[in-house]
Amino acid sequence: MEASNNWVIAGSRTTTGKPLLADDPHLGLGVPSLWYLAHLEAPGYSAIGATLPGVPGVVIGHNDRIAWGVTNVGADVQDLYVLEDSASSGYRYKGRLEPYRVRNEVIKVKGEPDVALKVRETVYGPVISDVAGDVPGGKPLALRWTALDPQDRLLEAFAGINRAKNWAEFTEALSLYSTPSQNFVYADVDGNIGYVAPGKFPIRKPGHTGLTPVPGDGSLDWQGYVPFERWARVLNPKEGFIVSANNRVLPPGYPNQMSLEWAEPLRAERIRQLILAKPKLSLEDVQAMQQDQYSLLYRDFRPLLQALSALSERASAWKARLLAWDGNMRPDSVEATVFQTWYTELTRLPAKEVGQEFWDEPRYLLRAMQSGDPNCDQKETEVVEGCLDYAALALDAALDRLGDNPPAWGSVHRAVFDHPILTNSPLRRFSDRKVAFGGDRYTVNVGPYNAKTFEQTHGPSYRHIVDLADLNNSRFIHPMGQSGNLLSAQFDDLLPLWQKGTYLPMRTEDYPVRERLSLEPGR
Repeated sequence: MEASNNWVIAGSRTTTGKPLLADDPHLGLGVPSLWYLAHLEAPGYSAIGATLPGVPGVVIGHNDRIAWGVTNVGADVQDLYVLEDSASSGYRYKGRLEPYRVRNEVIKVKGEPDVALKVRETVYGPVISDVAGDVPGGKPLALRWTALDPQDRLLEAFAGINRAKNWAEFTEALSLYSTPSQNFVYADVDGNIGYVAPGKFPIRKPGHTGLTPVPGDGSLDWQGYVPFERWARVLNPKEGFIVSANNRVLPPGYPNQMSLEWAEPLRAERIRQLILAKPKLSLEDVQAMQQDQYSLLYRDFRPLLQALSALSERASAWKARLLAWDGNMRPDSVEATVFQTWYTELTRLPAKEVGQEFWDEPRYLLRAMQSGDPNCDQKETEVVEGCLDYAALALDAALDRLGDNPPAWGSVHRAVFDHPILTNSPLRRFSDRKVAFGGDRYTVNVGPYNAKTFEQTHGPSYRHIVDLADLNNSRFIHPMGQSGNLLSAQFDDLLPLWQKGTYLPMRTEDYPVRERLSLEPGR
């Protein structure tokens, strides 16, 4: 998943004496909603939560004994292999010539001629350079990816999770899980909390990091997968809570490589701060945590702002105003707009030299500013600028961009819900939605945005909070609505609730039923 938060708090830290579990996967926002809220019930089976089309069960939710939530591990489960091609008829592998397996695909396109594709496959997987282009030197690239393995028991895993009654049955179900690897947090009505990261994690030979393409001659093939017994997991930690937010979750010295790239730990750090701020937390406290918009990005860059000197009169006034600000990325905050615009101007620092994407990571950018990185000097000027000079220029550039009356954050930072088909038609005014939203890329209530437009196309695609003391006191929400029909009252009725941070009751009993639809299989 793009990014996500989940955490689980033991009963020793809650007002009820039982665990509280929270989850909010951050995915692409769109129309209709990715998720469908459902309570599934059959003899001996009851589960409620978020479902996905095509998955026969609840993906994130709870049954009558356990609850679970997921965030993306970001596991490195793909490798590229450079093939020694032999006149396109085959490739060299372990000293012999292997023929390509060729599959012809025909894609039907409405109103257009069919598109024919010839797919070449190898022992590693498909030759992706046939589509993406050859690597320098003209050698083909083959993709090895766990998701393409022929045996996949993911649906069985979710069926087992939905029926699990305890930690042992939960982890047994996850032993069938393949990809994408997720950080699963767990809680049960008996008071246990846990964490496990299931999936197929490749075992690579020494010297093969997975960061760069390697020879596809068999010398650096995977050596199998990390066995189930060695997956990262914990049950009932002494700390009394577990947090994952796409950050590094492995302890020092963990023997197996899961990933070399992790998300900035700012969201996870903020969640920990909020959990530790009170001796006992209620469900309402956890709900407020999911809506938290305090920016640790502001906290980290505030000293740099404070150090700025030789500013214009306008920039000096805004420096004072930003230093007096509380750092909350509320939709009605003008300071939030100015700060985020200043930050985006900072990230342009060495765009020509190393690429802006690298520098749009706070730890690298801040380190560059603190160490006096030579890229701070603007090559087009005769004056040699230092990093504080550059940061001051960035503040002026931000104010030039915003004008004399910078808007409130929610006026420019809007969550965008586009329809995949209608968004390019006149009907988009009936299908698409835009709503003011707070937060930034690193707040718990996440609000990543396009640096040019400030619009947000990813965010909390679903939220739930499960109360293991009273499962019927749990709550959930997702944006837009339950229907994809533009004429339905349920097309976008949940969007205002999602925007305001309110929830629906996550009840499995004693809820009002307005209508019933019975589906009988054909005979």
